[in-house]
Amino acid sequence: MRTPERIVVIDRPRDPEVAAVGRSRVALIGLASGAVLALGLGILGELLDRRVRTADQLRVAAGVDVLARLPR
Repeated sequence: MRTPERIVVIDRPRDPEVAAVGRSRVALIGLASGAVLALGLGILGELLDRRVRTADQLRVAAGVDVLARLPR
């Protein structure tokens, strides 16, 4: 097959040497990495949460006893 003068073929086309990754494997890798990322963000959120939620946490944070508590 002849090519026009302005086109130069550098490398001839050939089959890939590395096998292609299937869609199911890509989906599985995506799901696994998404689950790990979500778990890591959840743990990080819990570790960085500085809110006081219980009377014991307030006692430790303020250094004094809790005298009263409002009902929900």
